[in-house]
Amino acid sequence: MIDIIESAVREAGALCLERRRELDASRIHYKSAVDMVTEADLEVQHLLESRLKESFPGVAFWGEEESASDTPDCEGPAGLFIADPIDGTTSYVHDLLFYSVCVAYRRGGVSQAGVVYAPALDLLYRAERGKGAFRNGAPIRVSKVERLIDAVAGVSLGCVRHRVRPDTVPLLSRIVYELKDVRRLGSIALDLCFVADGRFDLFWSYHALPYDIAAGEIIAREAGAMVTDLDGGDQYEARRQIVATNGRLHDALLEMIRGSAQEKIR
Repeated sequence: MIDIIESAVREAGALCLERRRELDASRIHYKSAVDMVTEADLEVQHLLESRLKESFPGVAFWGEEESASDTPDCEGPAGLFIADPIDGTTSYVHDLLFYSVCVAYRRGGVSQAGVVYAPALDLLYRAERGKGAFRNGAPIRVSKVERLIDAVAGVSLGCVRHRVRPDTVPLLSRIVYELKDVRRLGSIALDLCFVADGRFDLFWSYHALPYDIAAGEIIAREAGAMVTDLDGGDQYEARRQIVATNGRLHDALLEMIRGSAQEKIR
C-alpha cells in the first residue's frame, strides 16, 4: 500500500509545481481573513482521492478541502486515508518552498502508514508502523541533542492566525532565550518530519488539525520521536495541539509549557 500512496503523492506534488507556475490572484480564494485555498488545493485533493480509491475502493477518504466534517470520523472496516493536499498553502501562494502533500493511512483509529512530500524541495518522507522512517529512501532517526540550549526548535503560529487561545506567544517569548534557535516552516507535516530527520530537535503547536498531524506523526514516531499533547498525554488530535521531540528534550519542553501557562495565570 505505501508504494501506491507514495506514487499518488509524487504525482500530486508534480501537479502542485505545474499549477504553481500558473498561479495568479484569480485562482486564490479565502476561507477566512487569513486562511487561503487555491484551485491547486482542490485539484490535488481530487487527484489523491481518485488514485487512492482506484487502488483501494474499500478505504474511506477524508481530506482538508470540501469535507463534510472537520473531524475524520468516517473510518470504515478497511480503514481511512487522511489527506492534506497542500499543507502550507500560504508558503505555496508566496512561492516559498516549505509546503507539502500529505497522506496517512489509518485503521482502528491508529495511523499505519504516512507519506509527506515537499515537491519544491524534492524531499519525500515515508513510514509504516513498526518498519522505521525514511527520507528519499534512506533511514532517518531523531537527533541526540540533550540540552535546550543546543536545540533548534520548530514552531507553528497557526494558533495566532486562527485567534486560538491560549496561543504560543507567551511560551515563545520565554523559550527563545533557552534555545539555540527557532524556525517556522508553515507546514506542520514538514515540522514533524524535520524532527524525525534530526533537523529539528523539538516542535510544538497550539493549533494542529488532524490532516496536519496524521502523516507526520507516524513518520516522527517511527524515527524515534516522542509525540504528545501539550500536557504530555496522547490526546493531541482531539485537543488539536501537539509536541514532538527527540525524547531527550521532551520533559524540558513540557516544563517550559507548564511554566508559561502558570505565568499567564498569575
